[in-house]
Amino acid sequence: MISSIKYHACFTIFPLMTLLSSQIGVVMLRHYVVHCQDDVCLSLTDLREPSAIWDFILMSFGTLKWSWSAMLHVILFFCYAGASTVLLGGEEYNGPRTENGFVPKYYANGFRYYLLTTTMTLASLLSGQVSAWSLVVSLDYYQSAMLASGFAICVFLLIKGYLFPGESDHGATGNIIFDFYWGTELYPRIGKSIDIKQVTNCRFGMMLWQVAVLVFTFAHFEKYGFSYAMLASAVLQSVYITKFFWWEDGYMQSIDIIVDRAGYMLCWGCICFVPFFYSLPSLALLGRTPPMTATTFLTIVSFGLLWIFLNYWCDYQRQLARKTDGKCTIWFRPVKVLRAKYIDSEGQPRQSLLLASGFWSLSRHCNYVFEVLAALFWTLPVGYAVVPYAYVTFLAVLLVHRSFRDEQKCGMKYGKYWEEYRRAVKYQIVPFIW
Repeated sequence: MISSIKYHACFTIFPLMTLLSSQIGVVMLRHYVVHCQDDVCLSLTDLREPSAIWDFILMSFGTLKWSWSAMLHVILFFCYAGASTVLLGGEEYNGPRTENGFVPKYYANGFRYYLLTTTMTLASLLSGQVSAWSLVVSLDYYQSAMLASGFAICVFLLIKGYLFPGESDHGATGNIIFDFYWGTELYPRIGKSIDIKQVTNCRFGMMLWQVAVLVFTFAHFEKYGFSYAMLASAVLQSVYITKFFWWEDGYMQSIDIIVDRAGYMLCWGCICFVPFFYSLPSLALLGRTPPMTATTFLTIVSFGLLWIFLNYWCDYQRQLARKTDGKCTIWFRPVKVLRAKYIDSEGQPRQSLLLASGFWSLSRHCNYVFEVLAALFWTLPVGYAVVPYAYVTFLAVLLVHRSFRDEQKCGMKYGKYWEEYRRAVKYQIVPFIW
């Protein structure tokens, strides 16, 4: 397998294309929404010619500006995010055992970190110590700093994986492009306690998404006054992010953590892509005020909260079944679980619980449906602008792709037990349809 990756052209060309397109895409989107006011006519008319696209790319990168002050802020926030994983206390818990027998350990303090950071952000904005609009004006500087720091961290991860790999699962293919893109270590750590994926994915990327939403919302109110549309989007995004940090220990058992290695795809994506791309609805609303009545506001927020709650309920049901070893009730009935046996890489027999009750009796990835619906509803306040819906589209494609990856992984891991589970839970994502 390693030999085929080393010499197969696809494992070089595809990562290179992704590296280039992701860097260009995130800069173009930010420039398009901020500097072009999301003018749909520009996308349909001016960008039809290849030369116009190239000119727009150059124009987008031309708006990036460098500031050592912004770079220092990014570095300090990254250090703060890393320190939070060990300095905020919390009960120690284990992640899933790897095939090589490694059991990652974490501290359950994600929600504590979220409350602390959000409180400090709100206090700074409400007190007037920090002007939200001044931060928006400096957005070009901060994106430059994050692009540079994200790339530097990925280079560090590559060097660490080659020269100083940790005790957990690791391995290089010999194809430096693929190793940079995919990563070489599953659980890279600084010292014994600071997990780099937890820092980049949760404490940096997801937290900066929340900070960005708050800054864009306050900047809009500061510059243009109150807006139901901006408030609706901000409330739903904030509730979703709050839910994420409340459930951070569950995320540390997801496919992002237990399958994907720490490389450009995962870590750069969380450092540079998540804060800018995921907050596109709020960024798009920054310079526009779509009309929205109080009734429409309440309708959108109510449905959005419903989808977020159902998404959390799905995850909670699975977590409850695992925590109680299947000895619990869901929807007032004893749970149905399939005890899937498998052999790990050390030849030891293991067992996993596959839940077939509650939402998990409807489809094998039912939580993805509610996640996409939630994202759609916090984007709806933008109205007819096209670009902000790129996030919903991206999320839907990402989750469908992830479901296929999960199906393949579970099929290889559990064999006949997975086939039995597929017969018990027939639909992959959308109940009664697919």
